[in-house]
Order: sequence, then structure tokens, then C-alpha cells
Amino acid sequence: MKHAHIIFPAGEVVIELLDTPVVDLWIDINEQYNAFNCDFMVNRGTIMPSGHEMKRGRILSIEENAVDEINTAIEELNKVITTTPFPYQAFVDMPWQQTNLIHRAFTTGISSYHTFTHNLAYQDLANFQIHKYDDKEQIKTLSDKVFNVPRDEGLQEYVRVMNVINKYVHHFEDTRYSHNANLVLNELREVTDTPDEIQINWDSYDRVSGVKSIWLRHIPTYDETLKSARVDLDEYDVYAVKSILGKDYETAFTNYDNPLEYDIQNIQDITGGLRIILNGAQKKLYKDSHFTRFCDSYGLDKRLYLPIPIGKIVSSDFKLNDISTNRSLPYNSDGSAGPDLKFRKPKIHIK
Repeated sequence: MKHAHIIFPAGEVVIELLDTPVVDLWIDINEQYNAFNCDFMVNRGTIMPSGHEMKRGRILSIEENAVDEINTAIEELNKVITTTPFPYQAFVDMPWQQTNLIHRAFTTGISSYHTFTHNLAYQDLANFQIHKYDDKEQIKTLSDKVFNVPRDEGLQEYVRVMNVINKYVHHFEDTRYSHNANLVLNELREVTDTPDEIQINWDSYDRVSGVKSIWLRHIPTYDETLKSARVDLDEYDVYAVKSILGKDYETAFTNYDNPLEYDIQNIQDITGGLRIILNGAQKKLYKDSHFTRFCDSYGLDKRLYLPIPIGKIVSSDFKLNDISTNRSLPYNSDGSAGPDLKFRKPKIHIK
């Protein structure tokens, strides 16, 4: 049995790792990243943060800036591609439906390089549940070709501008309140007063475009995902960090999105990051909550909508609840605020 030792300046956290295909991929990608001497960034936040009461109060300046950035990037994009332009515009006070459309136009465009909108009907999406793991790019052959991307410099500009659109759609979404998410947070408070999570991810983002300067990953297959899944997650509080070209199911639930969409899945990229659920919140969130009932109502396989566990924490030199955000210190490369220095830049050793 292997263990991951997370070494913080404040002390050591030991995770007992599962023996699964996803954990094997997670260990290997961490070994690859270590060759670059890259730092980890640490974040603490509320599970499904769009449901926090503070989100009920709008921050109009952030919305307006995100809208300006999205629409400017769309203008630049339309100068690069030929034939059909990007089909949507951003606007202040966009509903979730509009941000979902822009978000999916990004994922479809960056997956296909020839269309922003797929033509998959309901049954097509249901049949796509395996392809989204093993061959997501089948969206190319299932969608009508409506635009062209120039090669070389034009292609590089296409990718750059598309990622700017994606970055600021996320910024806009992060300002909005979700009643769905609030329902789940209220349920989680039956288990804990602080339904929070800690994410540990590689700190390798370009601060302007949001693109990662170092990008290493493994992509588990459909079979590897099934073999790594657990239906009962009560004892597992450590999961692979979210890295998906699209959304995970928790985000889809928060965003009032269709969980059958081709770009929604529980795991895609194994990047070596960790997601730690605090205070046993997973015992409610992943067993019986508005979230699980939402997914079940679509007939989804629990193994494919619940997150994939890495293992469980078996010892710690400090209380993980002591990790809290400190906005007086420099921000991470993705624009997020990290914790106090004693909880920053941990190292992970596998034994």
C-alpha cells in the first residue's frame, strides 16, 4: 500500500492511496512534474461556492470587466476565423443559460477547430457517455463544419483568444449566485458548519491568458475510470483535482446545465493535483443530496458522476481547518488567493 506525504512548512499530511488505475496515473504524472521543480498552489474555498450567501450581492464592476474581456476576445477571434463567426455575445446580468452557451461554444470550438455548436440530439448525447472519456474529439465527425482556422500563426492566435474567452466566462460565473448550490450547502451544514474543500494544484498558469505554461497530464479511459470509481465515498476525503475541458457534474448542477452534455464528466485530466473535502462533507454530498438526486434523475451511472477518489487522510501534524485564505500575500498565478506562508508550496513524496 502506497502513501502520499504532503510536506508543508507547517508539517506533514499523510494520505493512504487507493490501488487503482487513476492513482497509478496520478503518481506517474507527479513524478513527471517534479522534474520541472514546479511549485504547488494551495486554495481553500466553499464547496459549490456559487451557493454562498455573499454571492447574492452582485459586484457589477467584475461583471462589466468580464463582459468587456469576453466581447473583445470574440471580436479578435472573428478576425482570425473565416466563414461563420462566434455565435454569442456576453452581456451584463447574463443568466446561467447564456454563460452555458458561451462556455460550451468554447469547449466545442477548442475540441473541433471547426464548429462552435454541435448537432447532437438527446439520444446522441446519451450514447456519447463513453466517447467523452475515450474519444471526445468524435465531436468533430458528429458536427457540421461551419468555420476554418488558419494554420501556424492563425492557429496559435485562435487558441490564445479562445482561452481568454474561457477565462473570463469563468470570472463571470464566479460572481453569480446559484440557488441549486445554496440548497446543497444548506444540506451540508447538517454535517459540518464549514462545508469547505482544499485544492492543491500546480502553480503554472500564464497570468494574462490563463493558459498553463507547463501542461502534463494523463487521461484515464472509460474502463480505467470505472475501475477507479467508488459508489460509497464516506471514508474517502481526497480526490483527483478537477481538470476538465468542460465541467464536472457538481459544476453542471450549480450552473443549471444539462449533465448529459458531451463535455461534462467526472474526470478527464490527471494532473497530479489533489482535492481534499473537509469535515466529512462528502458523507452527505455524495450519498444523498440535491446534487445526487439531480444526477440520478438523468439516469446517470454513479461511478461516472461521482468524483474519483485518490485515498484518505490517515494522519496530519496540524489541523487542515487551520488552512485559511490570506489575501494580504501575493496571489497564485491563476489569480486566486492562497493561505498563510506556512501552508504554501507543499511538496508531495510518494512512498
